[in-house]
Amino acid sequence: MDNIVDNISVAIADSLQLCNSRLADRFANCGTDFVVLECKNCKKLHTFSLNCGLRICRTCTEKRYSKLRKRYGPLIRSKNPRQLSLLTLTIKNVPTLDSNTIHNLIENFVNFRRRRYVQKRLKGGLWCIEIKGTRGNYNLHIHIIIESKWFGCPTKSEVSNLSIPERLTITKGIRSKEDLLNYTGKDIGQIMLSALWEEITGDPVVDIRRVKSSKEVFKYVLKYVTKPPNLEAPEDFVEFLFAFFSIPMLKLFGTWYNAIALIKPRLMCLACGGTYFTVIMFSWCWQWRHYLSIESILESVEA
Repeated sequence: MDNIVDNISVAIADSLQLCNSRLADRFANCGTDFVVLECKNCKKLHTFSLNCGLRICRTCTEKRYSKLRKRYGPLIRSKNPRQLSLLTLTIKNVPTLDSNTIHNLIENFVNFRRRRYVQKRLKGGLWCIEIKGTRGNYNLHIHIIIESKWFGCPTKSEVSNLSIPERLTITKGIRSKEDLLNYTGKDIGQIMLSALWEEITGDPVVDIRRVKSSKEVFKYVLKYVTKPPNLEAPEDFVEFLFAFFSIPMLKLFGTWYNAIALIKPRLMCLACGGTYFTVIMFSWCWQWRHYLSIESILESVEA
């Protein structure tokens, strides 16, 4: 099994070499290069391996799980599970992956949150993007852990600019805004969210469900961003890498946005507890020349 994984990694590195040789070398040498740091306080030397930090790297994604769990876990566990839901928003399948498609999906999600019906009920949350499928038929959707009020019946002002989808006439007998305001079914929240998302993207696929355990729902979302995509050809991994290159793994919004201090943790000297280091030496591979500061090297060590 390890040989198969190694062969896939070599093929991905070769494919990546055609697009960006620096990233290809970083990927191929992940964990094999090292840096020696000297604690400025006690002068003790520490040796760390350098990680590539790329989303397609299995080594880095395994380490990233623990890092993200420690950073965001306490916030989510502090929330009342009764006020949490898991919301999934989907768009129509796309033939290829590119940054424009990803950014458009995020922009649509932002516009969705700005709709009056959603804005009045949604407090905050955390989201990530998952990809499924293969080249020519990729399925993209956003998983969002939300803290919200009940998505109940809308007011007149919340549906004043809403276009009633034709499918609601067929499936729910809703032909007008008046029918929507007088709807008595328990699925009114699902209907409203789906109608709003369809108006923005043309796709009505929305799933929302209550959370039983804040810990379990976070593990459910975290698994999507801490494993490489299940793709077929090496060039598909390269396409995925560049499409998601500037996209955050997890993103907070609303009242959750400032709940976590946006300060990157620093390495700590086990001998004296110091957090400031000087670079003494590192294995000389040219792909690491882009690290121009101690901060960028520490970030690679911590990835």
